[in-house]
Amino acid sequence: MPELVRHLHRRRLRSTIIWGLSIALTSALMAAAFTAIDPAAMESLTKTVDPKLLEAFGSTPESFSSADGFMAGKLLSYMPLILGFFPILMASRGIAGAEADGSLDVLVTQPIPRWQIPASLFIASVIGLVEILVIYVVGTELAVVLTGIDLSLGKVVTSAIGLIPISLAFGALALMLSARVRKPGEVTGIAGGVLVASYLLNTIVLILPDLDDLKILTAFHWYGSPIERGLDGTGTAVLLVAAALFAAASIPLFNRRDILA
Repeated sequence: MPELVRHLHRRRLRSTIIWGLSIALTSALMAAAFTAIDPAAMESLTKTVDPKLLEAFGSTPESFSSADGFMAGKLLSYMPLILGFFPILMASRGIAGAEADGSLDVLVTQPIPRWQIPASLFIASVIGLVEILVIYVVGTELAVVLTGIDLSLGKVVTSAIGLIPISLAFGALALMLSARVRKPGEVTGIAGGVLVASYLLNTIVLILPDLDDLKILTAFHWYGSPIERGLDGTGTAVLLVAAALFAAASIPLFNRRDILA
């Protein structure tokens, strides 16, 4: 299985680097933008806005007075919505897409147990996510050094770690779908639709307190704000369990799949 993981990882290495550099550049630009803000003036201005509306978009009146609050509101509250598509695309292309281009037929004829294919794909997506986030941390820290903003390495690393469970949950959902659905576009559409719907539901719940009971249905509620409040143990566990269940479900689904030549 290690050789299969390496093979799947190498196939997506270029896109992994591009994803990492893009996210690192965005983070660096946000860090640089913070230096142009008058924290006191912005905090005073945002206090005139409904706090629920600010919270729905990942901010508070105090978000502009600290670098971690600014990064949480302007980047990290949206990051799972972006980064979640990396494992989704990897899963949709890894099985449904590979079947469409004929490479899956070759792979299943190799002398390896079938279950190793979805399992290796999941492991390769974990490795890819970690590599993207390492690039993000390095890029952000470089911006911190160059701009001199007050943002500790520990908080940046925590924010990166916090992105892994929620991204894996949606990636594993896509893997389960890819093991059953034949068209990669449908896999991406369904998993991506659930990701976007989860974000929108979380936003609506934050704006409308009467719907507060629905927050447990959204992955973004369990994600929280790691850079500001640290990792939420319960939320992290919920997302990792969801990822494990979806990934485990992909194995029997793939084992029963008839591969089209």
